[in-house]
Amino acid sequence: MIVMKFGGTSLKNAEMFRQSARIVLDEPREKIVVVSAMAGVTDQLVALIEKAKNGEDYSSAMAQLEKLHIDLIGDLFVKNDGELWEARASVESIFAGMKGKLGDIENSQPAYSSLRPFPFLSDSVLARGEELSSIIFSAVLRDLKNDFEKSIFISSAQIKTDENFGEAEIDLVATKHQLADLSGRLSQGVIPVVPGFIGTTVHGDVTTLGRNGSDYTAAALASIFGAAELQIWKDVDGVMQTDPKIVPKAKVLAEISYEEAMEMTYFGAKILHPKSVLPAIENKIPIRIKNTYRPKAIGTLISSEAKSADGLVKIITTISGLALINVVGRGMLGVSGIAARVFGATAKAGVNVMMISQASSEHSICFVVRQTDAEKAVQAMNQEFEMELQRHLLEKVDASGCLAIIAIVGDGMKGFPGTAAKFTSALAKAKVNIIAMAQGSSERNISILISSDETAKAVKSVYQTFFSKRKEKK
Repeated sequence: MIVMKFGGTSLKNAEMFRQSARIVLDEPREKIVVVSAMAGVTDQLVALIEKAKNGEDYSSAMAQLEKLHIDLIGDLFVKNDGELWEARASVESIFAGMKGKLGDIENSQPAYSSLRPFPFLSDSVLARGEELSSIIFSAVLRDLKNDFEKSIFISSAQIKTDENFGEAEIDLVATKHQLADLSGRLSQGVIPVVPGFIGTTVHGDVTTLGRNGSDYTAAALASIFGAAELQIWKDVDGVMQTDPKIVPKAKVLAEISYEEAMEMTYFGAKILHPKSVLPAIENKIPIRIKNTYRPKAIGTLISSEAKSADGLVKIITTISGLALINVVGRGMLGVSGIAARVFGATAKAGVNVMMISQASSEHSICFVVRQTDAEKAVQAMNQEFEMELQRHLLEKVDASGCLAIIAIVGDGMKGFPGTAAKFTSALAKAKVNIIAMAQGSSERNISILISSDETAKAVKSVYQTFFSKRKEKK
C-alpha cells in the first residue's frame, strides 16, 4: 500500500479537487490519502484568530470563508444528491463549532478550563481547514466512483499526539492502536481520507503539528502501515537543481538521498517539511514528489538507495532574511567553552542558530540567525557575556542584517577535492562578497553567507560552474 498526500495547491478549487481525486482513483494499489486545507485557508484562519484575539469583528471574514467551502461543494456536486447535502451539513456544523471557539478566544474564556494555554484554543480553530477539505475530498471520491462505500473520512481524534499545542508530535504507537482495523478496510478497496496537520491528545483536545505538518501526518501513517511509498503531490514536477525563478533552465532531479533532502530543507528549500523525512528514514520508506498538474511526470524519488553524483553537487539552495551576530574581543583568546556559552544562551532565548563560524585566532565568533531573531540574539549575548563586556575583555556584540545563505548540497561531494574552491571561485567570478563560510563534517554541504541582494547573481554563477558544462552519463 501507499500513502498519497495532497497539498493546498492541489486542492485550490473544484477542478483541482476532481483532478486530485482522479489521481487517487487511478492508483491501483491500496492507499491512504492525506489532505491539507485548501490553498490560503490556513492563513485566513490565522487572520480570524487574530481578529478574535484583538476584539475585532470577524463575522464577515468567517462568513466569506464558509461561503468559499459551500460554493466549492456546489461546484463539485452538480447533482442534487446525498453527497451534496451531507457535505454541506458537515461544513455548516464545522463553522458553527468554529464560531464558538472564536468566541472563547475573543472573551479569553477557554471552554474547558481557564488554565488552558491560548494555543489550545488556536489549534481548535486552525484544525478546521484540514477537516473541511478531507470531508469534502472523501465525498468527491465517492461521487466520482458512484460508490457510497468507496471512501471514508478518518477523524483527527484517531491521530494521537502529545500536548505540545502548535507543534505537537504524533504518538505512533497510540495512533497505530487507534487505526488497527484500517488494514482490513484497505483490502476491501476502501480509501481512507485523513486530515493532515492535526491530531488529538489522550484527553480529546485538538492539536496542530506546525506549519506544513500535513507532510508529517502522511509520513507517520506511512511508517505505521509500512507503506511501499509516500507520495507528496504538489504543484511542481519535483526537486529542482535550484530555484527555477532564478535559473529557468534548472532541471528536476530524478532522485536524491534522505540526507540530501534534509540538508536542502534546512537551508531554505520548501519542497518538503523536515519532520516528514524522519519517519521515512527510520523505516526506509521512499518519498516521491509528484506534480498534480502533470501526474505522468516521474517526479523526484527520495530514498536511502539514491545514487550520488561522484564529486558533483546536486542542489543549490538559498535562505534569506538572515542576520550575522558578531562576538569580538581579546578575552576569548585561549578560553574554552565560549561556543558552548553562545549556543546555551541562544537556546535559552529560543533563537535557532543557522550557521556558526569562529576565527582561528579565537578573537571572534560569529553565528547566523533569522533576522527576526537578531535583537533577541544580541540581548542574549549581552546578558551571557555581561562581565566580559564590563571588563573590556570583549569589545562588542553587534548584528548585521539583510543577509542570505547560499548552500551547495550533494552526497558525492564527500572526499572529492576542489569543491569548495570551485564554489568560492564561482562567487568571486560574480563579484559576490563572502561574509562567512561553514562546511559540515558530513562533507555533503558547504554554506556561504552573502548579502541578500547578491543572491540571484550568486546562484546563477554557481549553477554555471557546477551544472552548465556537466555531461550526462550514457
